[in-house]
Amino acid sequence: MGRKNSGFTLIELLIVVVILGVLAAVGTPSLQFLIANYRLKTAVTDLHTTLMLARSEAIKRNDTVTLTPTSTSDWSMGWNLQYGSQVIATQDPYQRLSISTRNAAYSSKTVSSVSFLGTGRENSTDGVAFVFTSSTLTTLPARCVVLDPSGRPTVRVDKDSDTTNGCN
Repeated sequence: MGRKNSGFTLIELLIVVVILGVLAAVGTPSLQFLIANYRLKTAVTDLHTTLMLARSEAIKRNDTVTLTPTSTSDWSMGWNLQYGSQVIATQDPYQRLSISTRNAAYSSKTVSSVSFLGTGRENSTDGVAFVFTSSTLTTLPARCVVLDPSGRPTVRVDKDSDTTNGCN
C-alpha cells in the first residue's frame, strides 16, 4: 500500500507568500491615503463641532466664550473651550497634521483665540479660516473651517491645490 502525502509543498507555500507580498505592496499606498484622509476629516469635524458648541454656549450664557489653542498659536496641538476660567471642552493634539490660520481674505493671520459674544457673533472683524493639511501626504487636498464674523462655521475642501488662498 502506498503512502498518501497530505499538506503543502515548500514551493506552494513560497508562491502564496510571494502573492501576499505583492498584494500588500500594492495596497499600502492606498491605505496610507485612506488613513491620512480620515485623520484630516476627523480634525476638521472636531474643530467645526467645537466652534458650533462655543457659539451655542455663548448664546445660552449670553456672555463671551473663548476657544484657545493649547500651545501658543499651534492649533494642531489641541485647544480648550472656556467660559471664564471654566473649561467646557478640550481637544487632544493631532498627529501628522498642520493647521494654519488665515483671515477672510486668506492672508496669513496669527489667531491666538476665537471668542464668541453673547449674540453668537465672532468677536474679530475679518473672520477666520483654519486650513488643515496633511504633513505626510502633500497630495491630499486641504480642508478648511471658515468662521465668518456672524459666527457660523462652514467646512470647505480645497479645489485648486493652493493652500495659500485657503479652500477656494
